[in-house]
Amino acid sequence: YRPASSWNTSYVSWNKRDKNVAWKNAGGDWYDKKGVLQGSTPYATITFKGSTLPDNRYYELDVTELVKEYVTGKYENTGILIKTRTENNNYIAFYSNEGGIETQKPKLNITTKETPAPIIINETINEAIDNRLREASPDSVYQDSAFIDVGGMNDARYRDVIWFDLDEFNDTTEVTDSTLSLYWYYPAGNERPDDTVIEVYRPASEWNSSYVNWNKKDKNVAWKNAGGDWYDKNGITQGDTPYASIALKGSELPDNKYHEIDVTELVNEYVSGKYENTGFLIKARNENNNYIAFYSNECGKETQKPSLNITKKVSSENIPVVPEIIEKITLNATLTGAIDNRLREASPDAVYQDSTFIDVGGMNNAVYRDIMWFDLNEFNNATEVTSANLSLYWYYPAENSRLNDTVIEVYKPASSWNSSYVSWNNRDKNVAWKNPGGDWYDKNGVSQGDTPYASITLKGSELPDNKYHEIDVTELVNEYVSGNYANTGFLIKARDENNNYVAFYSNNCGNETQVPKLQLEYIN
Repeated sequence: YRPASSWNTSYVSWNKRDKNVAWKNAGGDWYDKKGVLQGSTPYATITFKGSTLPDNRYYELDVTELVKEYVTGKYENTGILIKTRTENNNYIAFYSNEGGIETQKPKLNITTKETPAPIIINETINEAIDNRLREASPDSVYQDSAFIDVGGMNDARYRDVIWFDLDEFNDTTEVTDSTLSLYWYYPAGNERPDDTVIEVYRPASEWNSSYVNWNKKDKNVAWKNAGGDWYDKNGITQGDTPYASIALKGSELPDNKYHEIDVTELVNEYVSGKYENTGFLIKARNENNNYIAFYSNECGKETQKPSLNITKKVSSENIPVVPEIIEKITLNATLTGAIDNRLREASPDAVYQDSTFIDVGGMNNAVYRDIMWFDLNEFNNATEVTSANLSLYWYYPAENSRLNDTVIEVYKPASSWNSSYVSWNNRDKNVAWKNPGGDWYDKNGVSQGDTPYASITLKGSELPDNKYHEIDVTELVNEYVSGNYANTGFLIKARDENNNYVAFYSNNCGNETQVPKLQLEYIN
């Protein structure tokens, strides 16, 4: 749950959250996932069956939602209040931050996703749909003209509608700049009595290029206002505050180059979905003695057509990246210096720490097992172990076959053990195994299960060959290296433990060429 307020670790108790400050509810005040005070819908839960025994490993609760509420600033970080649903005959304990062992302290594992810096992309849209609107020919459709024109001449006015396809953009696109580029070419070599202030408005509705003219926006559909219906920047119909404008002085001559009009605001309104894209309605502020013309989309020359230049910010996550090819180098390591102990049923309390051999199987109605540990601290969860082989040097029974095959199996010891005290009955000083002969988990996580992590078969008819035999323990080593489980080593036993006794040299045999080895191939 989420503690309802901050608390002071120097004073917090069942009754109080700070010095002389009581909880409103003895035992702590909290909010549940739904924001209900002292509610019963937790942010996270985990169930421990009454029949489950403590197994000395970490258990995880998914507190993602609560952590996000803290990180986003939705709530002040007051930590986590932990309790059981029913609080009767179900006591359990975990190690605290003061437990003294780093590998047993409480941990909060957080996976974060950083927002990558946006990438600036420039695009130019060259294909426009454009039409002239000519007052002197109010019902004529000028769809294929080589030019578009604005202003006034001979007591007649000229306007244009133009449209660019923006479908590739969506409401997640941030347009930082957008310019409409028009190529000015007429009246060539002539000044005009008045300036031409070109203005851009938002057409009030869609229009059909095959039928649009001064009087109509579609076939048999008239504009409400001859010459086109529009909204200005303030949303006023037929208003006079344009989205964008540019002034061409009457004294200026056409220079046969592009002139740019900043239409960023209107393009953003289209891209964001605020308004349907109805294009641009272009007109002069005063429409008298200031006629000019630009090339249209039908002019026949790509370098003179109207264009819409858009600069946008895009998350780098959305940009295809050609991955850098990194050659993976496989490294090899051979670990020796194992800690190994024999577990002998016939001497259940004897500690065999210094034996020159380890042994498995059964002989004379007695069972033999082993426990072994290699130091894996140089590896971490960034290490990818591709191969791990436990190599044992077989030497006994010399020149003798056995009545039964010896299927050697490897399991995960259920808890840590102390080489100075471990025996058939005990795993540490005055600490017994729950099961004589050792406690283990199999590959499926079953206590005392029979699905080993690895196995190797030595036929009863085979004789010791005084060479190494390898057992593939890759899966178990990866579980240790990844941090999935604490490294408790290997428990080695025979599947059937009768008339199939074999022995291997131990780490104390005195010959480096015969000691147990753990051979690793890994990628860092």
